[in-house]
Amino acid sequence: MGEAYHIRDQEMPYFLTFQVVGWADVFSRKVYRDFPVTDGYTRPLSSIMNEPPKKIKTRGIDPMIYLDATEFYETAELIQEENKTRALIVNYAFSIELYIKCLFVTTEFNLIDKPGYPEYKRSISTIRDNKHDLLELFKKLPDADQSEIAKLYSHKYKSEISEHLDEIKGDFIKWRYAYEKDQLVSSTGALKQISRILKVRCMKENIEDNN
Repeated sequence: MGEAYHIRDQEMPYFLTFQVVGWADVFSRKVYRDFPVTDGYTRPLSSIMNEPPKKIKTRGIDPMIYLDATEFYETAELIQEENKTRALIVNYAFSIELYIKCLFVTTEFNLIDKPGYPEYKRSISTIRDNKHDLLELFKKLPDADQSEIAKLYSHKYKSEISEHLDEIKGDFIKWRYAYEKDQLVSSTGALKQISRILKVRCMKENIEDNN
């Protein structure tokens, strides 16, 4: 049987998004300003710490996951006019997954027990879903975050984000292996809109966090 791919590209308005240039200056929580990452470890900027804390913990958005998400998002934006359907969908879908994950992260800096200049190792934990189901990942966000994102989406696109997530929830898996399928259906309109609204939401939270 021959392959048949059906794409619904909804006619939706575009809106401006922020562009991050140098996340250490523009997109960093306060804790990261004092703990730049070097070779997998973090070193405090202050050279004098009489009793450095053994552990520093922060919850909220993670700038590194955000930057990964934005790379996939911007790649999709660059190729959307080049008739590269599979790559377009996979990049948008994975950017959505990472934007969701970056909103709910616990970051720990643990002091390495050795003499000399204090060193910290960074570790993170965030929501997981082995099936890369975008709707299920969204549902794992705190209720307040879900509600705010849904309102932003409804106001901008006059649609329910949960309905659109349900349409494209498995795209990251399915379209990576499109050659295994006889027929696939996706909505690039929904993918574009959701990735953009999540990008804006992540930037909004970071700005509020640093004020």
